[in-house]
Amino acid sequence: MRLSRGKLLILVSAISMGITIGAVIFLTQHNLPNPDCANRQELFCWLAYKDLNKQSRETRLILANRLEEECSKGLDWNAVGVKLDETQQNRVWNNIPLLLRPWFVEKARYYGKLTSEKRLNYVDRLIDSITAWRGIETLLPSRTKVTEGEKTSAGLSNLLWNEFERTQRESDPPDREQIGELWSVLKIRWLVRNLSSPTAA
Repeated sequence: MRLSRGKLLILVSAISMGITIGAVIFLTQHNLPNPDCANRQELFCWLAYKDLNKQSRETRLILANRLEEECSKGLDWNAVGVKLDETQQNRVWNNIPLLLRPWFVEKARYYGKLTSEKRLNYVDRLIDSITAWRGIETLLPSRTKVTEGEKTSAGLSNLLWNEFERTQRESDPPDREQIGELWSVLKIRWLVRNLSSPTAA
């Protein structure tokens, strides 16, 4: 069956459009800019489309530092979640622990180089950084979501503490010792700050 000239042009246009859209999707998912110079949108493309298990430790650490930077500016995780489908939300949620592990190691190494006079201030700043991640629990996979009142505890706190402990277990002995020391101080300082907070009364 022969196509008319008009139908042929429509078919060619549709194929061309499909190729263009496919190319855009491919570029978005696979040819992202280096994470150290990615903007916020590109950063979340890294988290939503890439399996960070396949990325180097250096790349994951850069992504973690960039995410820390974005969180410190104020990040609305609810707004992020709305733009992602469930598969992408799950990908982000599963990628976050892969960022936290090298991030924790670097924080512990830096802590170990500080004099005792500077360590408490550093721990306070680290707690501020961790607190800025609050809201990430909105990306919890639907099958594991809990009641609204429990969500923050089950999401952010469990994620951070579980990954801190896992990082310590899986690290080499020198790092393991340093992570353990930072972890002990961090837990105590976190508790003290929560108890002294006006909202704790």
